[in-house]
Amino acid sequence: MVYSHGTKHSSGTLVLFNPSLDVQVENYETDQRGRLIILRAKIDECRLIFINVYAPNDRKMQLEFFETLKSRMRKYADANIIIGGDLNCCLTPGDK
Repeated sequence: MVYSHGTKHSSGTLVLFNPSLDVQVENYETDQRGRLIILRAKIDECRLIFINVYAPNDRKMQLEFFETLKSRMRKYADANIIIGGDLNCCLTPGDK
């Protein structure tokens, strides 16, 4: 388990693996606000990058967050990436 908790009032991301898997966490990085985990792991012989995000609701903060995420992801451009979490992106106003 790897987590980034942010503050006691908001944010937080977590990456959990099934205990039956043979997972070797090679390294990980988080942000100070608890909105991002980038984790490099090896499962069996497969190396994967797991990214868990909790994007801000505010549009201006979203732009900054996703620019930072894009910048941090560049070094993994040739890797197998699995990204998930709460992106807080609505396709239409009705999705809100």
